[in-house]
Amino acid sequence: MIRERVPDVAITTDVIAGFPGETDDDFEATYALCEETRFADMHGFPYSRRPHTGADAMKGHLPPQPKKARLERLLALAQSSSVEFRSAHIGCDVDVLWEQESDGYWQGLTPNYIRVYTAADAGLENRLLPARLTGLHAEGMLGQLRPGSSV
Repeated sequence: MIRERVPDVAITTDVIAGFPGETDDDFEATYALCEETRFADMHGFPYSRRPHTGADAMKGHLPPQPKKARLERLLALAQSSSVEFRSAHIGCDVDVLWEQESDGYWQGLTPNYIRVYTAADAGLENRLLPARLTGLHAEGMLGQLRPGSSV
């Protein structure tokens, strides 16, 4: 329903792999939900025991290897979901709030939190300027400032 009302929405999540008591079926259900939802971005973490917490006292703590294997599957899904989400925006014209310059690129964010990188001679810091998204770059996208944008 969210995507029907906000077509370019970026839905993200954090997922913990291997929480105490997590069964194989529980993990597969979580994985299937993440796969079906097609999150724009996912952060995955292995459960790590913390003394004096409710989870520390729970039964069913998993050994490191199953947690690692589950996390690796989640992270691979996170990567493919992110690429799918960003790829759908190639060729789109969007406003970008340019934040900082680093390693020869200006970086900024679109309204739906896609990190955009562009090469520009002039300072763009704290400027909201339109750009065309031209391709994938690292964990974001390459963007080209639109002609006529006052830099």
